[in-house]
Amino acid sequence: MAVSLLGVVAVNAQVRKTWDFTQGVSETDRANLIADTQNWSTSGEDESAYWADKTKLYGTLQANGQDLEFVSHLYIGTNGLKTSNNFKIGPKAYRMSRAGMRTYLPKLVNGQMVTVMARSANSTAKDRGLTGSSTLNYISGPTGGICLGSGVEGSEGTYTLVWEVSTESTDSVDCYLEVVGGGVDIQSIIIDNGDEPEIEEDPDVAYVYTGDVESDAFRAYVGLDGYATVSNIDVAQLISGEVSADSIETFDLVVLSKDAQEVEGAAAYLPARLNRVPILNLYPSAAFGYTLVDPNLAALTVAEDYLEDEVFADLEYSGDNDNELVLFNGESGVLAYSLDASSDFASDAVYATAGEANAMHVHGKKNAYMLLPILPDQIIANEDLNLSDNGTALISNVVKYLAGTKSAVVAAAKPTITCEYANNQTTVTLASAISGAKIYYTTDGTDPTTASAVYSEPLVFTTDGIVVKAFVVVAGYNDSEIAESTINVYEQTSAPSLSVAYSEGYSTITMSAAEGVSVYYSFNGIEAVDDAALYTEPVVITEPATVYAFAAADGVLQSEMATREVVVSGIPAVKDTVAHFTANETDWFTNVTIYDYNMAAQEVPTSNYAAKAAYYWGKPSWAYYSTTEVDSTYTVKDMNGADSTVTVYKADPAAKKYVYSSSDTQWRLASQGQVLTGETSESPGYAIGNARSAYYAATAQDLIGKPSKGKMTFGGKGSG
Repeated sequence: MAVSLLGVVAVNAQVRKTWDFTQGVSETDRANLIADTQNWSTSGEDESAYWADKTKLYGTLQANGQDLEFVSHLYIGTNGLKTSNNFKIGPKAYRMSRAGMRTYLPKLVNGQMVTVMARSANSTAKDRGLTGSSTLNYISGPTGGICLGSGVEGSEGTYTLVWEVSTESTDSVDCYLEVVGGGVDIQSIIIDNGDEPEIEEDPDVAYVYTGDVESDAFRAYVGLDGYATVSNIDVAQLISGEVSADSIETFDLVVLSKDAQEVEGAAAYLPARLNRVPILNLYPSAAFGYTLVDPNLAALTVAEDYLEDEVFADLEYSGDNDNELVLFNGESGVLAYSLDASSDFASDAVYATAGEANAMHVHGKKNAYMLLPILPDQIIANEDLNLSDNGTALISNVVKYLAGTKSAVVAAAKPTITCEYANNQTTVTLASAISGAKIYYTTDGTDPTTASAVYSEPLVFTTDGIVVKAFVVVAGYNDSEIAESTINVYEQTSAPSLSVAYSEGYSTITMSAAEGVSVYYSFNGIEAVDDAALYTEPVVITEPATVYAFAAADGVLQSEMATREVVVSGIPAVKDTVAHFTANETDWFTNVTIYDYNMAAQEVPTSNYAAKAAYYWGKPSWAYYSTTEVDSTYTVKDMNGADSTVTVYKADPAAKKYVYSSSDTQWRLASQGQVLTGETSESPGYAIGNARSAYYAATAQDLIGKPSKGKMTFGGKGSG
């Protein structure tokens, strides 16, 4: 019998797969680094020396105009880079010195593994590490990718971090590693198994059967031995442990016969190997949750998205839509299935259908599982081979495709435990970065097992000191290590009280809180202790403002924010001005026009945004005043009551803007005021930067802003 043997479709491979930075720089790199004094500085010139960049280098790192072998085929993004000292290279590591820095790994493909050996560049740091791009799924290593400094209790010193490339793209993708916290020393980066030569060998296949393998039609007639090394394994040997789980998972592929899945115990044992070893399942059995739908046809109908997939390479399509694969010479042999919506396979990509039902799907991207529904009873019919050339070729393709997804099984990353604090209540969220993962947890201090509670929604605690432990279980990975956190519950301190004493030209704000609690404040809503000002004495302001204050202390939750709008005698609030503009909606929302100092029309937002634009043109949102020509100076009290000198600069005529309303009523009101400099009484509108006419600009009411030093003040802190 002739069997079609088809080669595996090659993926777009990397030029380089191993970077071992512990080997130091080469003689060529050293010579170029020594020569390039413009871009690199060094601690010396021997093998123990390191070099740091003197300029902002990115892209392909070079020295003396030549690519550095040390980091060849790695690319540096500008994210996080400063002007210098971003890198240190040699003698034992590649240091990325800045938080946010990225090193790109080009041309990776789905399912590849990225293994990094790294350590914190600061021995006492607790927040430094690496994270990956969205195309890298973090599967193993320290929680959150954080590498505790070697001097921190519990530190491993050097950490191993593992990512898996995860993308729906059929092309290669560029992934990146990003620094968090601060400097990180990377000792090595390895893609898959590194730069060891790939030797194409026949895949090692385990054919799992029951009964007499010699009478198994698939095993006898499909021709696996022509392109695979096949070991026949009775399913009873697996269930009994005679062939260990570790042993069966070393194969490049496990092929499951129909009869093997019907043996007692198979329904528990075989699905447990899902995504731990590549599996070709030949029958939609109940062991994997299928319900058989039996159109018993001769052909598969391939989904349009997969017509060019490597699984179907070089096969002969037929049918009205050129998407039919005839697998049997007779009229039957192809089976189909249905699945419950809760099945792990329910969201898998369906490669092909048989009749109206699904018939062929793939689950997972590493150690992939595929259902290829061939009825073995139909392989031989009428004492002749009933499987078509297409059928044997498809099986060959599938075997090689699945064997190509073989990957090492690693431990899943520990789940993250995140706490959100409220008054006398802490909400705990458990999460895993791996899709489909189950998280088992306990709250009594014991180590969780798969018999423990399964996490489904945030946990709420009102008692202090409870210990939460959790670990991840997911197909295709070893169970994660146990993550542990002691939950604290805090009382929230009360918001501070604010009182104001008003004086002519200034207001004094006094803040108070419970004993032992500090008050922090700002004028722009800052909520962080490190960024807000610590209240120590009454605060004096000379312009209207909104003060924001909160209370904080060790052992309690930060209070809610207290706010208060504070006016200053003689300086009204801005809201009245806005109200006047709003009252004349037609004039200032719809019909407004704006010109520059040369009377060239400026672009104005349409519809209701025009009035707001007109109002804010009246505020100093552009560089209106000169920065060199001083008009005058005067003295005011600063926020602490001390004298402060204010410098008033002369207006820059070229920065003047003109705001007009095309409403006749608005023109007339403007004309009733002061005639603007350089204009006639017929000129409709007024010039920002001149006074008087603005008194009649809105609803024929005096605007609260008053002329001062040749400018129009519309009111509010910092406006003019």
